[in-house]
Order: sequence, then structure tokens, then C-alpha cells
Amino acid sequence: MDTSLQTNEMLTRWAQGAGIAFETQIAAENYMKLTRRWLDVLALKQPDRVPVLVFGEGGIVTGPDIDQAGMFYDSPKAAAAVYGFNKKYAFDHVMDILPMCGKALDILDCRLLRWPGSPLPQGMPNNVPPQYPENEFMHNSEYDRLIADPEGFILLKYLPRIFSALRFKGEIPCPLYGLHAIGHEPLLAPFSKEGGMRAKLKVMMDNFFTAADATTIHFKHFKDVADKIVRELGRPKIFGGAFTFSPFDLIGDTLRGTVGIMMDMHRQPEKLEAACRALLPFSVKMAVEQAQRAQNPFVLIPLHKGADDFISQKQFESVYWPTLHAQLLELTANGLIPLILVEGAYNKRLDTIARSGLPEGKTMWIFEKTDMEQARRKLNGIACIGGNVPASFFTIGSPAQMADYCKNLIECVGNEGGFFLAPGVVLDRAKPENMRAFIESASVNCSARP
Repeated sequence: MDTSLQTNEMLTRWAQGAGIAFETQIAAENYMKLTRRWLDVLALKQPDRVPVLVFGEGGIVTGPDIDQAGMFYDSPKAAAAVYGFNKKYAFDHVMDILPMCGKALDILDCRLLRWPGSPLPQGMPNNVPPQYPENEFMHNSEYDRLIADPEGFILLKYLPRIFSALRFKGEIPCPLYGLHAIGHEPLLAPFSKEGGMRAKLKVMMDNFFTAADATTIHFKHFKDVADKIVRELGRPKIFGGAFTFSPFDLIGDTLRGTVGIMMDMHRQPEKLEAACRALLPFSVKMAVEQAQRAQNPFVLIPLHKGADDFISQKQFESVYWPTLHAQLLELTANGLIPLILVEGAYNKRLDTIARSGLPEGKTMWIFEKTDMEQARRKLNGIACIGGNVPASFFTIGSPAQMADYCKNLIECVGNEGGFFLAPGVVLDRAKPENMRAFIESASVNCSARP
């Protein structure tokens, strides 16, 4: 068994609750018990009880006093709802949501999504969850520029396209001029009074800074509540704020859109592969920086476009998996724990993952529709797994049906350790009685084992 987990400094500090001023001794003891449970699962051991893991969007905590728009625009009230939701259920971690700041999105005139409560044309009704209407924010002719300078392309092309308030006419001079003193004139001249760039850039930066201030204020309420749950209830943060995406999904979700990237796979696969490789270092960097800032080793990676029914096995192995695999290796080498949320079915992908040489006991996989018995068999000794509890079970059916499903799942794949109970997706809604049955099923089924 790989014992390097015991020497992982960030993971060790997280498990020990370093720097946390617990409000009671009971909270401190509960924290140690829960982190030990997660460490055992991660190390592919049998824990004292199968832990439960739940990710939720804003709708899961909304009640009669707060609507979907409130999660975007009323952060004090929304954060209080998150706190109440955590007090209501005995989660094994802080059940946080992924909040977005409506005011900042309004200021920037965001075109990447539509969200509730916005006065902009892309606004949605107050009680409707946000939506992502896919558009092509990178043209199919722009791959060469993205490959040559990913950061520059994102900064100068992509961001102004998704945030209309950051658009300005004119071209910022190439920063390579600054490599040598002789280049100071072409670098600085456009920003002089005569150059015309200063006023345009000032307006853009004022919008940027105003949105940044609004975002900081908005998120502080959620961060304060999460910290309060840790101190008061002794629950660890599994999702501490670090996230990233596979390079393929970075392109398909945002730059090109689903239709665009599907066409690119056939029309210009070499450039798509090169673009994935070019974005790989940045997909790692964004996760490492966030994890270090939060001092939390877990990195959420939702996989959107690699499912069995989405691309062929050949395409998965040639385009999707190589950079995802490299990303996972880089993250684990940096002492981080990738928490991979697999959307759709990965039944055809399991053999590829199993023989890829992933380090033992350093990744967590949440499957939505993958055959869990196959996943357990093929990833046994490699990674801990969870998921496969349908989202529909939280909103329809009975608590007894939920309990029976979870019992069968635990008996089939959870008897040898390395298993946690989780829905296969990020939840938006849940009936209270079904959520309680889900949580309680883990302890009941565990205690019944010899």
C-alpha cells in the first residue's frame, strides 16, 4: 500500500485541522473522526463507516424565503441558507455550494451564461437556475494563436468576448517588446495621451476592479459560513475551492462549444490535440494555486465531454485522455487529490484508466452512470470510488426506496473499502426525507456488517 499519503504535508495539515479554532472539544473530535474516515477511504481501506459526499448547487438550499436569484444577489441571506442546510443534515463534510456573484456578472455584461435576477437581456426569471447557452467564443481559425500563446489569447481575445465590458477597440502591443530596453517605445506609446489606448483601458479596468470588489464581498459571506461550520460542527472541507477542467473540456465547454469541438475533432484533430497540450500547464497551475491559497488538497474536476456516448473510444484515447492523464499525474505530484466528477457513463473507459499507471490511492472518482461493479473491479487497488445514486432518487420516490438502493450499492461495491456514498451529479433539489434516508443508509448498512 502506498504510504505517501502520510507524508503529504497539505493533506496532513487538513486531516489534523491545523490552524482551526474549534468552538468545542466535541467539534474537534468530530473533525478528527471524519478526516480519518476520508483518509481511510482514500487509502483504499475500510473506514469505520462509509462516508457520504454531496455537492449541491444553489437550488438545493433554497426554501420559501430565498429564490434562485437570491443566491446570486443576496449573499448574506444565501450564506445563511447554506449554514441552515448543513445544520439540518449530518453530512460528513461541509456541504457547500458553488456561488456566483450576480452584481459582478452584471457589471461585466457576461455572455457565457444566463442567470436569474439579472436586469440584462440575458437575465432569467428569479426562480430559474442558471443556464449555459453555448456559443463559439473562439473561431475555428484561431487555433494557431491559442496554441502559440494561450495566456495572451485568453486575456486579449476570449475574456473580452465573454465579458462585453472588457471589450475595447485597438490591439494591445505585444509584450515581447518589453524583453529589451529598446522596445520601450512601441510597448508604451499606445498608452500615452496621444496613443488613444489609455482612456479605453481605464474604463475597462474600472469595470474590472468594481466587479472584483463586488465578488470579494459576495464570496466572503459564503467563506465565513463554511469556516463557521468547520469550527462549530467539526466537519472538514472536501471541496475547499480548488477546481480545474480537463484541457479538452476547457476548449469544448467555453472556447469552441460542443458543436464546434465535435467538428474540430474531424476537421482539424491535430490542432485540437496541440491546443489541449498547450492548455495543460495552465489547467494544472490554476488548481495548484487555488489549493495552496486555500490550504486544501482536494481539486474538483468535472468531466463533461469524455463519456461513452459522446466520443468514440479511439477519440477518448487519442485526444481526451492523454492530457487529462497528464493533468492527474501533475496534480498528484504536487500533493493534491483530484476529485473527478464523471458525467455520463465511463464503462468503455475503465480499462484505459486502470492501465494508465495512476498512483495508488491518490485520486477519487465520482461516477454518474458507470457500472459500479465494473468500476470497483477494474479500479480496485488504484482509486476510491463513489457515485451512481441517481439525482431522481432525491426528488421522487420514497425514503425506503432510497435506503434500499444505497444498501444494495454498498453491499455490491463497498465491502472491501475505498468506497464513499454519493449522488452521481451535483444536486439541485432534494426532498428532506430522502436526503435523510440517503445519509442514514451509510451508517445503517455499515453497522450491520460483521
